[in-house]
Amino acid sequence: MRTILSVAKADFKERVRSFKYLCVLILIMILCFLFIAPKNAEYITNYMQVGKTIYRGIYNSEWIGAMIALVISVFLSLFGFYLVRGNIEHDRITGVNEILGTASVKKSAYLTGKFLSSLLVLITIVLSCVMSSILVQIVRGESYKINFISIIKPILVIVFPVICVTAAMAVLFECISFLRGSMGNIAYFLCYMVSYIFGMENLANNKENLLNKDFFGIGILIKAMINGIKSIHPSITSNMIELFGDKNNAEINYIVWHGMSFDMQIIKIRLLYLAAAIVIIMISCLVFRGFYEKSHKKSIISMGKNKNKLINNKFVQKNKVNILGRLSDADFKYSVLLNISCEIKLILKNRSVLLILAVIFLFFLEVLLPVSKIEKYILPISSLLPLGFIAESSVKDRKNNVLQLIKSCENYKHYWFVSFISVVIVDLVVQSGILLKLLLEGQIAVLCSFISGIAGVCGLAFLLAALLSNERLFEIIYILLWYFGVMNKIDYLDFTGFAAKGDIKMLIVYIIAAAVFTMLTKIIRKYKEV
Repeated sequence: MRTILSVAKADFKERVRSFKYLCVLILIMILCFLFIAPKNAEYITNYMQVGKTIYRGIYNSEWIGAMIALVISVFLSLFGFYLVRGNIEHDRITGVNEILGTASVKKSAYLTGKFLSSLLVLITIVLSCVMSSILVQIVRGESYKINFISIIKPILVIVFPVICVTAAMAVLFECISFLRGSMGNIAYFLCYMVSYIFGMENLANNKENLLNKDFFGIGILIKAMINGIKSIHPSITSNMIELFGDKNNAEINYIVWHGMSFDMQIIKIRLLYLAAAIVIIMISCLVFRGFYEKSHKKSIISMGKNKNKLINNKFVQKNKVNILGRLSDADFKYSVLLNISCEIKLILKNRSVLLILAVIFLFFLEVLLPVSKIEKYILPISSLLPLGFIAESSVKDRKNNVLQLIKSCENYKHYWFVSFISVVIVDLVVQSGILLKLLLEGQIAVLCSFISGIAGVCGLAFLLAALLSNERLFEIIYILLWYFGVMNKIDYLDFTGFAAKGDIKMLIVYIIAAAVFTMLTKIIRKYKEV
């Protein structure tokens, strides 16, 4: 138990001091503040509209508690996952895992400590939002009676199981090799969207067996609000509450909602999610491959290659050492093209054969299919493939601990830009089928938007890497842009340019964004060097 608490305490202290913890904390608190809209705001949240009449509960502790629980459950489960994951990988990079491998630390104790630290980080964010919601209730001034139990009750029943599963999933993804990087971020986002869809399905249907699919508790909370409104206005037949919308000069009818009671069926289902978190940690202990297995294998291979003998705890070479002569003078000239080719080789190194075959298969589909089919079926897949190497390339110098070596080179200042150009080239090659199809179809405007959008996304990756020294935030932003832009066709978020249909304004925006991102990257890197 002492080992678990020690690991949790050390990891928790490191996390709450990080910049990304502060960013997520501020983001969630801002969302909670904006979700509790004031009366004079142009928008309204969490309301039911019947004709030209809007029904909304007054901002008492019961209504605010349910609203805060809804915001935290939906948003913290997404941003919180990307916040707490990466602690085991951090130990691998810093070499702490090798120290732990020599100590008497069990894998179960280590992973449980990591889970507890992640859970504590999420709990601190939840508690901060709860305390800020009390302040917001006083500021809004619709009800000054503070009922702490009414605020904390939906947090305990709805939110706590959600953050437990989120923390457990973060640990599990760190223990599975192919889920540690961008693939894990994509997989979790897909799981998140499936859970959200099931929650909305529970809201749209009245079937009780859908409760066990409502992970976020969306249907549970909103249905309780609907029943509260109908208990005061029985003539209302609507079964839907809008989470966000404009007032449109509608008449607003405020009601007093006295909160919700959780029956045993709901409590049992929420307890099942707590049990699921425990099961996930147990699975993590089974699939976790230890602290120093990788480095141990590497040392064995290197010993075999060097053909050294271990005599009296010293390595003795079999062959006599040849003394090298003086190196001949040579005039080395820096070549940008050679540097770019080397960077491309590094990007393509150790890539999966399945990934290469998938790119080739998509290329033929993109050439053969019409543009409308490509936009609907192929583009969401092909635009998601480059995420891994874009994120890795932006931080590979820091992750591989070669930053100081690169700084010692004469042309170090050009290094990041060469790496940026190389990533853009590889991204264009991966999606070359789309480029060729747009060129053959004569859609030059969309083609230019596509190229400039890719350059802008890659520039954003290097900007965030220079600012935060990690790729996590970029991966989150890329996935969100992919979902809302590429999948849902929001033109100002679609970096491929297809949603804008080659609009010249969006093309200019893409070009300016790419230029601004690269300039800011240069400024930040220069400032950090000083």
